[in-house]
Amino acid sequence: MTGKCGMYGYCEIQTWCPLENKSPESQNLMIGISNFSAFIRTNVQFPLFGITLTSGKDPVPGLSQFYINDMLAGICDGDCFDVLVDGAIILAKARYDCDEDSDVKDCYPSWDF
Repeated sequence: MTGKCGMYGYCEIQTWCPLENKSPESQNLMIGISNFSAFIRTNVQFPLFGITLTSGKDPVPGLSQFYINDMLAGICDGDCFDVLVDGAIILAKARYDCDEDSDVKDCYPSWDF
């Protein structure tokens, strides 16, 4: 017992938590996840130059829409079983390399995942 009790007559007990079952269960696997796509919307402002860039409201393949398989390609080397079991957090980095003196509406990001 920890000595702490709540209003409803329940008391805390200090104990070890059981280990999580790490064995994959077929019903929990995200089969086909590599064929899903993600829509990433960017809004970038360069106030010093009076420039605002956006990837738009609609998904555009390679600009704002990416297949999960393509996003994981450099990470998994074709074997993404761990992602099927545990899931993943994907960091997406957009890099804008634009000439502010030209027409910036044609400036698009390059992506790293």
